[in-house]
Amino acid sequence: MPTRWMPVKSIVTHKTTRPEPTLREPPVVPVRICYTNLTDMKKDLTRLPPHWIIMKNSEDTLVLGLLSSKTEELYIKVSFSTTTELQANVIVLQMPAPWLSRDLEMVRLHVFLKELGEKTVCSGITEADLQSLASTKITDKNYLRHITYACENDKLCSFSCVRATSCLLLLNTGELTCRECVLRRRALQAQKSRQEIRCQEALKSNDPLCRIPYKKLKEEFN
Repeated sequence: MPTRWMPVKSIVTHKTTRPEPTLREPPVVPVRICYTNLTDMKKDLTRLPPHWIIMKNSEDTLVLGLLSSKTEELYIKVSFSTTTELQANVIVLQMPAPWLSRDLEMVRLHVFLKELGEKTVCSGITEADLQSLASTKITDKNYLRHITYACENDKLCSFSCVRATSCLLLLNTGELTCRECVLRRRALQAQKSRQEIRCQEALKSNDPLCRIPYKKLKEEFN
């Protein structure tokens, strides 16, 4: 249909653009405080997770421990004091773990303990041929030999492993060894390989005793 000679509209309606909706700020969520002091937190001692025990409960100190369900070994200890108030001090297998410490002002005690109990202990370096390369004393080296004791079948047993001094101690479920101990295992394996090569070489008059493997010295002087 031709539209050339059609009359022009007398009233033209223009499209109006809607203004963009303004973003509303989310409402402020009030901070929930669970405890105000150590005495207030002690009210939740009746809600401890399984295998957690009260080791000490005095006016100024609270110590809780987690027992292994297999060996009945105490492997996690959490302590509080009036000087640090709600700051949890965590020790794993008699080794301090300050990175696991936490202020429980806004966290329930049983929730924090349950999170710790669900973690697995780092296995460390358990290869028997690497145990002799580490000392039980803490030195300036990046590793140490860690010995723990447990009661199995009414007998006291000892377990030995080598750990990095920066071992994470507790890992998320599904992990066996922390990255720090994995790196230290590689270094110890390389050190052992160098010692084996050195044992096959003949001793020289200017060799320092500190660098001669004990096995090599024993063979030479026997």
